[in-house]
Amino acid sequence: MAGWNTTGTLMYALLGTVAVATQVYADAPGQGSTLDRALRALAAPQTSSPAQTALYDPIFKNSFEDPCSEDADSDGLPDCVETNTGIFVSAADTGTDPHNPDTDGDGLLDGEEVNGTAGGLDLPGMGTNPLHKDILVEYDWFDDANGCVQHSHRPTPEIIQGVHDFYAGAPISNPDGVNGINIIQDYGQGGVFTGGNLITDPANPDSVVDGPVGYPQYNSYEQANFAANRHNYFHYVLMAHQYDNQQGSTSSSGSATTPGDQVMVTLACWAADTSGTGALYIRNSIVHELGHNLGLKHGGDEACNYKPNYSSVMNYRYEFVGVDSGCQGTGDGASTLDYSDGDRRTLDENNLDETVGMCTSAVVPVDWNGDLQYTSGVTADINSYGLESSECGGTNTILHDWNDWANLQLAAVVSSYASGGASTRASTLALPVVPSCAPIPGYPR
Repeated sequence: MAGWNTTGTLMYALLGTVAVATQVYADAPGQGSTLDRALRALAAPQTSSPAQTALYDPIFKNSFEDPCSEDADSDGLPDCVETNTGIFVSAADTGTDPHNPDTDGDGLLDGEEVNGTAGGLDLPGMGTNPLHKDILVEYDWFDDANGCVQHSHRPTPEIIQGVHDFYAGAPISNPDGVNGINIIQDYGQGGVFTGGNLITDPANPDSVVDGPVGYPQYNSYEQANFAANRHNYFHYVLMAHQYDNQQGSTSSSGSATTPGDQVMVTLACWAADTSGTGALYIRNSIVHELGHNLGLKHGGDEACNYKPNYSSVMNYRYEFVGVDSGCQGTGDGASTLDYSDGDRRTLDENNLDETVGMCTSAVVPVDWNGDLQYTSGVTADINSYGLESSECGGTNTILHDWNDWANLQLAAVVSSYASGGASTRASTLALPVVPSCAPIPGYPR
């Protein structure tokens, strides 16, 4: 009977090994992905005493295995500390799932969030929590007097707080039972946050970057100022005055990889504004560009822009005037900031019903064609803009909402650098055209 049990245990262990191998081929993770880091840990040589079994099956575990010498999910934490309670007490009682290397699904291994990274990042000192989703951001910035008084593009504490509060209020659940995303921002404030810094370039006194993210000058600033051990963990945000989009314009408010880890925010002289409006514009632009890094486009899941029924900061229609809570297609002011939750009606521009409008929560009529009456069967181009035909597939199309919050790709930062980051881009040859983001409000200012 004992021999049968030994054979059964070995069979289950082998089946588990086959299952792991199959997952590797099915998922084909990027070189730096969370899953890949876990799988490489699984494949690494293991040391054990003669009394310990060399094979470990997390489901059919026998009484001879020591849970403090096993790491079933290869996340860097022994099973005995992963208590699966959803409550983090300490590194000895993490509350994490011993069978999930990234319990909270933010792209950071549980062990990295609890003990730091192999590359020396003190993630727990920065505030990561293995039971609550985290986003890590570094800001580097220029100072200049281009077009207005001397000013700094370093994000102010007001802007930093605004970005923090936005993500903290996210309608996204976590294993710890508390909704929201914890965004950890390094703008050189000291302590463990020494990555953010002023960029001084005598050859670029106006702080106008030549090209969008991914182009040589942006990449050179990133390589010189962004520590190598932060790649696959941090989003890199360059705060400049303007950038040349390589299409004859310097009026864009920003640029970012979609999805990815590279961001540039360029609000020109709004950085010198003291009324409070500039701070709101910069906050909104940071959230917009980070949205691109998290997989969002100007129409949610598509490039089609200015859709009135897509109430999101990703939409140029609402980025600087605020999202539309009144269901009229007009913003509520720059202070109102949100990603869409996807609850608005689909609109057919060849068959609009003005009597019901676009909201599902209430009937709010909208006069789409401006004839001062509400009728059905109306034809109107309600998101007209220069690139509409190419980005929307025509001028009278079907416009849909998109649930931004439910589709954020928080783990996109993990493999983005390895799959095409700054170190692999030496010239503009074969570089993709990066869409310019919304024009700077009131440009030139």
